[in-house]
Amino acid sequence: MRSDEDLKKALELSSVNFMVSSDEEIESFPSTPELQFEEEVWAMEPECEELAKEVVKAETELQGINILPVHERVTCDGCMQSPIQGIRYKCAVCPNFDFCAGCWQKNDHLHTFYAIKNPYDCSHAELIATDAHTCSAAWKATEKVLNPQKLKLKYLREGQLPERGTVFCGNQVHKTWFVRNSGQRQWPSGCVLTVIRGSLQVDTGLVPPLQPGEQREIGVHFQVPAQVGLFSYAFRATESDGHPFGEKLHMTIRVEQA
Repeated sequence: MRSDEDLKKALELSSVNFMVSSDEEIESFPSTPELQFEEEVWAMEPECEELAKEVVKAETELQGINILPVHERVTCDGCMQSPIQGIRYKCAVCPNFDFCAGCWQKNDHLHTFYAIKNPYDCSHAELIATDAHTCSAAWKATEKVLNPQKLKLKYLREGQLPERGTVFCGNQVHKTWFVRNSGQRQWPSGCVLTVIRGSLQVDTGLVPPLQPGEQREIGVHFQVPAQVGLFSYAFRATESDGHPFGEKLHMTIRVEQA
């Protein structure tokens, strides 16, 4: 350790001016406003410390809570969990095929999936390729999966068999409506009219693949019920995978004995 003499020599040679005071002089120095404020802060330290402990405790408890997004009305095709919680993995090749995170990690479904984190906004879904051969098909399905243009059907007017028309028990009858494809996509092939209200035996009800803006007469061929009375039914166009679209088509018939 250097001696006090060495320290004094160093101070003399230094270009910085120092003021050396005795302990008594230092104690007599008045406190500056800054020092007074610092003393007040330190005086409050125990109270601040308790508050900090409470904040840390609350943050720790929140970290233990597992808040997962919920994808309402979506069922996992692996474990049948409904609704899917957490990240939803939607197949970009197969229609209406989804996995939860657990099933996706152990799946053998070699297709490309979209990882959807926000149940209310799929526009930022991440494309995850599990099979390079399916990438081109996945990109073709991007518009349908992420930005689907819904199929639309607009009712125009009644066709064959007017509303509350009279039919006879057991007869085969054809009912039609004039409709228009009011959407921006062509209706796919394989669509049919499905009864969604009432019990009716329908023989045929194919819906042609209309182009956007195109209108046509479509209908169903059905067997009249054996009971006499007034019956009401509702129909809706349905894709081949069972997904309905467009406006409802209504039919009310008056059944009488032949």
